[in-house]
Amino acid sequence: MTHNEAINAVLVELSRLRCVAARRDVGLFYDARGNPRHVGIKGEADVQGTTPTGKSIAVEVKTRGGRLDKPQRAWRDAFVALGGLYMVARPDTDPEWRVKLVRLVSGEVVE
Repeated sequence: MTHNEAINAVLVELSRLRCVAARRDVGLFYDARGNPRHVGIKGEADVQGTTPTGKSIAVEVKTRGGRLDKPQRAWRDAFVALGGLYMVARPDTDPEWRVKLVRLVSGEVVE
């Protein structure tokens, strides 16, 4: 499973759970003229949205044993400190990722 496929799986599942969510691409991109454009905040989660009850959620998607780097940990900590619900989803290796996502949307802290 590619990273894009994993993100799409998370988005589909969040949609089934009646969340409003979108992919957040972060990094350096080039516009049509070749000019560099920085997008997003370094470390922010791949998917962000809102639960049906109005809680902010963020899901960092990892594949093939990927780990959070320092900017991602810092962003997670700031997001959670402000009351956001956060988890790392591993659709390609964790058979329980959907159950964890349901728990997250329900307002539980998911490790």
